[in-house]
Amino acid sequence: MNVLIIETKIGILHRVHVNDSDLDEFKDNLTYYERDYAEVKCAKTKRSLVFKRSEISTYSYGKIKEESQ
Repeated sequence: MNVLIIETKIGILHRVHVNDSDLDEFKDNLTYYERDYAEVKCAKTKRSLVFKRSEISTYSYGKIKEESQ
């Protein structure tokens, strides 16, 4: 599981839990210039977030580590 943090140009932060394939799909949506929007599906809530590519300021991601008991 990964956490994806997206910051918009107006300063809003979105944290989304994504699996590897959804993260790759999001990055692909940002790479292909003919696409105006990037969509990402949250693994926890099963909801999709759609961002206009031009409104995304930055994004970062990393693996979520399991807590030890």
